[in-house]
Amino acid sequence: MKLPCLNKNNVQITRIDYDSDTKKITFYFLHASEEKILSAIVNNEEGKVKFISAIDESDELFNFLMSLMIIDSQVTKNFNRVAWNYIEGREVIFPVQLIS
Repeated sequence: MKLPCLNKNNVQITRIDYDSDTKKITFYFLHASEEKILSAIVNNEEGKVKFISAIDESDELFNFLMSLMIIDSQVTKNFNRVAWNYIEGREVIFPVQLIS
């Protein structure tokens, strides 16, 4: 996956859509003035480990997040915090700066 020049100020989550019936979550990222839309499936069954997984084998979301780790090793932690806050109904104010 080729990304434009990344820095701490140009990777944001601008919106999240979550369908609790299908468990599909869609993330809208903005980086270098380009929007990237990536989706995943949420597993949040009571009493089980909660996680966000790939929809298909290509797993663009995972690859995108891993490409950001060279800038900030905490990117997956920040991403998961924002995602679970949104899924669990806590307030998330957009845009969210993904890289701290």
